[in-house]
Amino acid sequence: MTVTVGAGIWVGERLQPRPADRPVTVIATGSQWQWRFVQTAPGGAQVETLNRLHIPAGQPVDVLIRTDDVIHSFWVPRLAGKMDAMPGRTNILRIAADRPGLYSGRSAEFSGVGYAAMTFDVLVYDPAAPPAFTDRDQEAAP
Repeated sequence: MTVTVGAGIWVGERLQPRPADRPVTVIATGSQWQWRFVQTAPGGAQVETLNRLHIPAGQPVDVLIRTDDVIHSFWVPRLAGKMDAMPGRTNILRIAADRPGLYSGRSAEFSGVGYAAMTFDVLVYDPAAPPAFTDRDQEAAP
């Protein structure tokens, strides 16, 4: 029990904003059968990507989760818990990744035939060497 409480406090403290931290903000919109992400790219340009979210390592990221159609769930098991996207509402989930890598995400809410293929990637990059957004990031889901 003590270990569980201690781990919960440690994780919660890691995700709390510090005065010097400015969280990156991303808008994640679920639709059948893809996720659309709108964010500010390194350099300041607004970028929209499909099924791939780019976030810097070691920085808090606020994901504003919404949907235009049915209920979906935004879930990146290695980075955070599941948060529902519900029509007419914006939910906020704070995520953070300690190190660069590619993490798998998915919708975990049955939203109709085909929902099992509603997956996305989170590309966590070193803030000192941000990747370029590619055509693959902006492709529509099949």
